[in-house]
Amino acid sequence: MRCEECGAEFSGDETCLARFHALLAAEVDNEELRQMHGLTVLTYHLQHSTLTKPWYQNFGAGVLQRVFGQGDDWGEVLMETHPRRIGRQADAVIARLKAAGGSAMPNWVVTHPIAGELTIATIDPDPSPGPAQQILAWARSVAEHRYLRTGDVQR
Repeated sequence: MRCEECGAEFSGDETCLARFHALLAAEVDNEELRQMHGLTVLTYHLQHSTLTKPWYQNFGAGVLQRVFGQGDDWGEVLMETHPRRIGRQADAVIARLKAAGGSAMPNWVVTHPIAGELTIATIDPDPSPGPAQQILAWARSVAEHRYLRTGDVQR
């Protein structure tokens, strides 16, 4: 089966959503996957924009630009807006993101597969060592194909 949004190819009836859910389930028994949760969720949703709202695409693009374009730590960048961070201050940050996102999806959001971009199909949900590097490579690929081109922002 081939995903119309990201282009992931799976044998049989497996889908991107099924692989995503398998990765989330595998987090229970795999500390390495559990530590990558935020980046896994972000990357999956950036490639499947029909599941998100405009503010999330803006937020996600900004995160990947900071992480892979400026070298910021992805965990720290995500924690800046995490709901459990600092109560009302974090809620205000998210409210500003939502307000700035508008009601229409930005025209730069890609809703089709991009040649050469890695997909969730490259991540093995088997609880073996090494998924962190797979997830980082997947997120980097999405950043490079969607938001970064020789250092310039693609928005």
